Amino acid sequence: ASRAGVSIWLTLQHTSLPGWFADDEGGFANEHAREYFWARHVDRCATLFGGHVDGWVPIEDPVGWAVRGHALATRPPGVRDPIRLASAIEGALLANITAWRQLNSGDQPVMTVHATPTLFAADPDAHEARDELEHHLWDSWIGLYDEGILVVSDRSPIRIEEAAEAFDLVGLSFDGPLTVSSTGAIGPYPADARRGDNGIAPNPEELGVALRTVHERLPDRDLAVAATGFGTEDDDWRDDLLDASLGQTLAAVEDGAPVKAFFYDTAIDGYEWTMGFESNRGLFDRDRNTKPSARRLTDARVEPPTH
Repeated sequence: ASRAGVSIWLTLQHTSLPGWFADDEGGFANEHAREYFWARHVDRCATLFGGHVDGWVPIEDPVGWAVRGHALATRPPGVRDPIRLASAIEGALLANITAWRQLNSGDQPVMTVHATPTLFAADPDAHEARDELEHHLWDSWIGLYDEGILVVSDRSPIRIEEAAEAFDLVGLSFDGPLTVSSTGAIGPYPADARRGDNGIAPNPEELGVALRTVHERLPDRDLAVAATGFGTEDDDWRDDLLDASLGQTLAAVEDGAPVKAFFYDTAIDGYEWTMGFESNRGLFDRDRNTKPSARRLTDARVEPPTH
């Protein structure tokens, strides 16, 4: 890929973890598993691929990974347990910092990526549940990168002063805004909006809100749209959404947000979680034919971020 002129950003963990690590060794929540097994994985990848990649992402959306597995039960281990959720969020963020420490010694920039859906209460009784999810999805990592203090739910705060300087880029992953019910269930916002085939209602204006919110709370950090995409067979709609998303990103830049990169999710139609091959999210089909919407990115290039 690098010989073909493609800039590669390598993610070291995405979605699920091997059972021997997550179950037998305690996963990210276990200090020994983080500092020994996970650190060895990071070091091995850095050694093997360091000369071939243009940037690193240690964990794709560490908080979202924990929420899906321990609150929504849509990913392994598929449980709903608030105590295990808090431990998983804390451990994943600590593992993210562990990886940054190792990768930071190289020449490539390191990006942290976090899901940043804007959240709305589904009904008058849902504000507490909405605020709780916002604490997890937003406050936990922003507080860590802002003040160097990790606070998750009622767990004891952990001071990591170097975290306030960690990572070259803060990446936002954004599919669309969400509603939160009083039971913690999530849904599209607004409820009657047009949805992609993953059930989420894309809304580029809310991407602009998310970019400005992160910039306001982390004003000294360089940002990136790390993942935004649309699962649909209607490529004209995808093109319109992509055009609007780029427009919102450029408007945020004009307002002072230092957005250094824009990544579309994903390049090629593949196998999407819960949807299988029924979802068409890529800018290229499975036979590598270019969709018209892919052309939307041609004139939207930016200078690559530096380390």
